[in-house]
Amino acid sequence: GGREHFGSFTSTIPPRPPRTRRRPSRSRGSRSSKPTRCRSTCECLPPRRSARKERARSNLLRFACRRIMGEFMKRVEQYQKLKEELDKFTLLYHCKDKYQLRNQLETNILDSMHLVLTTLGSSGSKCLEDCTKFDVVVVDEAAQCIEPSTLVALQLGSSHAVLVGDPQQLPATIFSVSGRNTKFDRSLFQRLEDAGHPVHMLDTQYRMHPAISAFPRAIFYDGRLQDGPNVRGNDYGRPLRDHVLRRFPAFRPFTILDLASNEERGGTSLMNSAEAELALHLYRNLTEAPEGKAAGKVAVITPYTQQKNLLQRTFEKALGIEHCRNAVEVNTVDSFQGREAAIVIFSCVRAAGSHGIGFLSDVRRMNVALTRAKYFMFVIAHCKSISVNPYWKQLVDNSAAADAVLKIPPIVGSKPNFAQLAPNIPNMNLNTNQNYAHTYHQQRSHYGPSSRPLLPPSFPKNQRGYPRNREEDGEIT
Repeated sequence: GGREHFGSFTSTIPPRPPRTRRRPSRSRGSRSSKPTRCRSTCECLPPRRSARKERARSNLLRFACRRIMGEFMKRVEQYQKLKEELDKFTLLYHCKDKYQLRNQLETNILDSMHLVLTTLGSSGSKCLEDCTKFDVVVVDEAAQCIEPSTLVALQLGSSHAVLVGDPQQLPATIFSVSGRNTKFDRSLFQRLEDAGHPVHMLDTQYRMHPAISAFPRAIFYDGRLQDGPNVRGNDYGRPLRDHVLRRFPAFRPFTILDLASNEERGGTSLMNSAEAELALHLYRNLTEAPEGKAAGKVAVITPYTQQKNLLQRTFEKALGIEHCRNAVEVNTVDSFQGREAAIVIFSCVRAAGSHGIGFLSDVRRMNVALTRAKYFMFVIAHCKSISVNPYWKQLVDNSAAADAVLKIPPIVGSKPNFAQLAPNIPNMNLNTNQNYAHTYHQQRSHYGPSSRPLLPPSFPKNQRGYPRNREEDGEIT
């Protein structure tokens, strides 16, 4: 018992009964339910925490974790700074001259990078050879480089190598005739493909309007290349397309301007002054409105270096050097490979009648030239001269059937008014073959993603089914 003394009195207080918790019966409505047995103090369940206390506890833990992680990150940053300083002193201590120091610094930086971009020529530098091997090596435009340059890049990898390229476009440029005869210009990509190595074709293009891609898809890729959903949409190329077609109803996304002109020889190359003047006049008409200027840079390309120089002089004299640097790009087809522009003007130059068209007959160069444009592709050519080649003849035939060949009067003093031009099939006896006789509405079907223009029965192909190059079958004139 508990005795407590209050002054002179003594009272006895009975002990406090133990705290108990009653367990609810299993079935409240049951008549035979037994009374719940009370538990003693040692058998009592722990008191339940309130939701407020749980939240406070979790917030405290979260705050503590953030504080710990913050301290950890500070320590990591301090370690990185100390490591960098130590590396600098180590490099300075071991390097004997500035060239060795620079090489060590470059190697140290490369080892700390996850992604390194370089050219094939620079991939053989000493700093790349000394750094840690890469897990994956990706070679872009692998079909445009010779085998030894590709092998230089592959020696940097340790696990995987990916070659990305288009063997139907231009190969490496070499000037040795014996090198071409011994296939020195053949890429490792093409060698592996010819040897039967699996090649995964990316069969969808997202650049060209379907009217521009129709001929390349059918001729150069045998119908296996498809148009992406973005280029098939009605809004592709707007508002530029609406502006051009509203001002010049005769224009199409792919248009051939048939100009009777004469080629001129300048050294070992060729040029055509009439085509240069027409290209300038066409550019001015396309870009004089704000909608045309919003298209960005316009590309003017040609196969010949002399024509490129003539085009540059013509544009700079008329528009100014600063304007040409910002709004126009004049280049050769070979240099423009792998690039694109909203509007492309292609000057063919050749206008020598039946004397051939030289290396313009290379179907790979033709493929590159015709696949650079996104919304509008304009080909300036003398149709009668380029039609001596079967591929160019088929292009002119398909375009003429689609009302996409415009006859341009000779440029003598006055410039043509493109707004008053009407589609006109050149007088070249195009429809002598039964396979070429198609109406405009029939030929319009080749604008679609899955249709193909008809080819002559004896269209030259190589053993893989692609158009035959001049290296494979001599000079096609």
